[in-house]
Amino acid sequence: MEQRYEQTVGARASGARNALYVGAWALLALLALGMLITAAGILGTDAAGKLSVSWPSLILFALFAAAAVLVFLKKDGLKLEYDYALEDGTVEVAAILNARRRKGKLHLPLSGVQSCGDVDSAEYRRISARPGLRKHKFYLDEAAPRCFFLYSADGALHMAVLELNPELRNAVRGDRRLPVGSWHEGEGKT
Repeated sequence: MEQRYEQTVGARASGARNALYVGAWALLALLALGMLITAAGILGTDAAGKLSVSWPSLILFALFAAAAVLVFLKKDGLKLEYDYALEDGTVEVAAILNARRRKGKLHLPLSGVQSCGDVDSAEYRRISARPGLRKHKFYLDEAAPRCFFLYSADGALHMAVLELNPELRNAVRGDRRLPVGSWHEGEGKT
């Protein structure tokens, strides 16, 4: 029976991050209020009594709406975690937004990995300089030890970088489905 390895990584909780999250919701409320106020002034009548459009109000409404959409889409990134799992020779990565919403990011069978290993390895430096390589960052701590996985999908080369703990790293490294010679050790510095 296969063993399942799991790990969750997230940014450390901080007062500043929580304040930004609350501030994002407050900004959304203000932007919605601005949209309501400017929406009331978009249509009106001119001196002759004909229906007319107030272009400054319409442009301001569009700017408020665009800013509201941008803040709404980015606010959950303030409370982001990644969940890694290794089961049956497949690495699964999911993003957990605001501790509520789970979004699958990567489903990678180890048999399809072309190259992998520590980010501080010479192989990583060689591969990451390739033109046309699509890089995917699935980690939050720049100082933590990380591992890379090179694979092909959609007719292109992709590189996923994960922040694996030693137990999960060793489980991936020792998995029998990982192609022989594809793991590259690091130089001991990150």
